[in-house]
Amino acid sequence: QCSGLLILSKFPLEEEKNKFISYRTFAGIEIFTSKGALKCYVKVDPNLPPLVIIDTHLQCYSGGENAVEVRKTQLKYLANKLLEGETNCIVAGDMNICARNDVERYKEMLEILNPVRDILAEKAYAQGHDSQAREVTMSNAERPDESLDYIFLRAAKEGPRWEYEDSSCQVEKIKASSKTWGVLAKGNKTDEDPGTISDHYGVSAVF
Repeated sequence: QCSGLLILSKFPLEEEKNKFISYRTFAGIEIFTSKGALKCYVKVDPNLPPLVIIDTHLQCYSGGENAVEVRKTQLKYLANKLLEGETNCIVAGDMNICARNDVERYKEMLEILNPVRDILAEKAYAQGHDSQAREVTMSNAERPDESLDYIFLRAAKEGPRWEYEDSSCQVEKIKASSKTWGVLAKGNKTDEDPGTISDHYGVSAVF
């Protein structure tokens, strides 16, 4: 756990290899934050190489046009410092780049992280849609519905490699325990519909 990022595992972690990097560029209100990326190695099977997991949260919309360049810089820093040379790797988090409404930035993100597979986009492909028809992961009354949260997979080309179960990727709207803690983008919260635990929804997949 570091800088608001948390990775929980039922399997042992190679703690001596765990690493956190702090991004060096921010815009707007986020100059007061310490956002970065967290990397860990999970020992799922003693006979296989560890599964690498990278968790991150990129620059938010605060900062206007500067935020676009900041996110690009943060992605490049993540790719160079944590992702380079890794296989059997999952990269996940809130990228604040919308695959539905900002196709250019979405494709740019994939190029920076290349080669990775966007698991939620592949689900859209399997259903006969393009990546921009992917499911909403963030609902806000002030903006159009967005898809900002991702699970990317980089699998080894040879030898043992991780794969995910087809169509297992799901958007999870996790219900809040009460109106006090719930978030509801549209309408009013009720006891029956207290909202979700965040304005972002969870994204899950089975590997």
